[in-house]
Amino acid sequence: MAGQRGRSIAKISRPRLSVVLPRPRLFRLVEPFYQRLMLGYETLGRRAEALATYRRCRETLHAQLQIPPSPTTETIHQQIRASVSHPS
Repeated sequence: MAGQRGRSIAKISRPRLSVVLPRPRLFRLVEPFYQRLMLGYETLGRRAEALATYRRCRETLHAQLQIPPSPTTETIHQQIRASVSHPS
């Protein structure tokens, strides 16, 4: 035993857990993030950033899944566009 000092007797490896979601489901989980980001920018009066976030969302969904943004995202986009057209 004295000769084994400094040696690693056993290495315990932890099992790696990974969750694999189908691509459509994964990107649909990301879309609410874009929605909240758009609304946050709008609240701060940063409409250009809100509209750019919509474009990024739309482009990402199209590139990855060939699908359009959800009706909720489109509604938020229309509300932001309307606020640009009719500032309060």
